[in-house]
Amino acid sequence: MSISPQRAVSLVDEGFADATFLVNDPLPEHIIEIAESGETISSKCIYLTPKPLVGPILARIAPNTLVEDNLFSSSGKNKLKK
Repeated sequence: MSISPQRAVSLVDEGFADATFLVNDPLPEHIIEIAESGETISSKCIYLTPKPLVGPILARIAPNTLVEDNLFSSSGKNKLKK
């Protein structure tokens, strides 16, 4: 969960939290350096914001519809089959 520093402090001030920790984001260069060296990074260490949007690529699919592995062709035409 990510909230603004101001909100984190106000939650403590208002008694909703006992403490808050403000931590700097890892630098992209540092993540790349670790990945290229073959080391692994905890997924919690690489929480990235803003998160990529997923809604625009989701589509409602009717029941009993066969979806091909290559759903969208290079021409952008939908390849759904009933």
